[in-house]
Amino acid sequence: MKSYFILSVLMFTIPLTSFAQDNQKIQTIDKTDTIAVNGLKSLKLLEIRGMKVSVNGDAPSHSIIYHVHIKASKRAIDKNFGNGQLYFDRNNDQGELKFRPVESTQNSEDNMTWIKALLTKHHHDHDVIIKEASLSLIIPSNLQFAIHSKYSNISIASISGNVRLDGRSGKIIANDLGANLYVENNYGNILLNNVAGSATIKGKSATLNLQNIGGNVNINADYSNIDINQSNGDITVQDKSGTLHLSNISGNVTHRGNYSDLYLTDIQGSADVETESGKVRATNIGSLRMVGDYTNVNAQSVNGENGITIKGKSAKYTLNLVKGPVTVSAEYANIELKNIQGNVSVDNKSGSVKSEQLKAAFTGNGDFNQYTLNDYEGHDITIRNKSGNVKINAVRTLRFVKIHNVYGNVEVTLNKPFKGKVHLQTTSGIIQTNLKLQSLKSNQSTDEKVMEGKLGTHDSILDIETSNGKIHIEQR
Repeated sequence: MKSYFILSVLMFTIPLTSFAQDNQKIQTIDKTDTIAVNGLKSLKLLEIRGMKVSVNGDAPSHSIIYHVHIKASKRAIDKNFGNGQLYFDRNNDQGELKFRPVESTQNSEDNMTWIKALLTKHHHDHDVIIKEASLSLIIPSNLQFAIHSKYSNISIASISGNVRLDGRSGKIIANDLGANLYVENNYGNILLNNVAGSATIKGKSATLNLQNIGGNVNINADYSNIDINQSNGDITVQDKSGTLHLSNISGNVTHRGNYSDLYLTDIQGSADVETESGKVRATNIGSLRMVGDYTNVNAQSVNGENGITIKGKSAKYTLNLVKGPVTVSAEYANIELKNIQGNVSVDNKSGSVKSEQLKAAFTGNGDFNQYTLNDYEGHDITIRNKSGNVKINAVRTLRFVKIHNVYGNVEVTLNKPFKGKVHLQTTSGIIQTNLKLQSLKSNQSTDEKVMEGKLGTHDSILDIETSNGKIHIEQR
């Protein structure tokens, strides 16, 4: 029996090898055809695998013209491309185009013994050889169009109806579309230009480049790099990690992510950003709201009345030329402010605040902060701190100043005469001032030192206290 079994295997192996060589032989197909589509409103292109597909909306309104070019093995032509024949199925005003696989009767398992089927299966994967495969479609431009593909590169242009492109591991290019666009494509790049309607994109690990979008843009694309230039609608982006470049956006921007870097330029609306760690750079935007524990922010020319709101933990914030208010809530942040027209409020456990040319009220609250307010042009300052020095150079007349520090020096330079009530108090430190106040009062039991008085008839208040530090007030 053993000898008979071995002989049987040898008998079947010889013709199968010859058959495999036939299946692997490269063939070329070039086919052009026209399909009448009177009254058609929508068209789907289905089951496209491993092709380069070009779709243009330039055909006469009642026909589809297609050209197929394939250079592949017979097995690949039969399995993937139906011998190069594109079939059209229609249901009322909806149509479908697709290749139908051709299964050879010689290859069918129904006509095989079990041993021949076992040996043939090994050859099938090696028989699928594709050198070139392309499909060119010219369709009526007013159709709604959809394509479902895998491992294919797709180019589509000049379609006035809605378009849907579903792909995987391929490149998608779309130009000059007159309505809405939906794209779903993982592990492939997406390039869009001149889309009159909205654009919705779902993907993963991709590069997205969008230009001239007329409507809203909604993107859900983890681990992707996204670039959008010129959009008239709102932008919504959700990702886990990646880079987002936005410029020339007429609407609002909303972003939700985990580890993202954002570059925002010329945003007329507001920017609402949440990313746990990364950086945000914004130039010439309406307003900014940012929530991120470890996200650095560099923003300038924020022109809207809502200004900037930031909530974080440990990061650096550099803010310049802000028309509206600035509110920062953090734990371990270093903050630099310049040319802020609205009120500034900082709640920071430990870090530093450095500012130049603040125009309105400043409020600082925290435990271990260094405050430096240079060329302060506002009138009201409130600071509560436990440890750290406070240094203020006031350009204009101050109306209300209340600084309570525990361990640190307080230094205030007045470039305009102060008129109102003055209260200066320290415990383990000294008080130095050229203001015409009452003599220094000391409590020997508590080592508390107080200097106070009233200058002029105004109701302004200058109230400074520190437990362990020097107070220096200089009137220039």
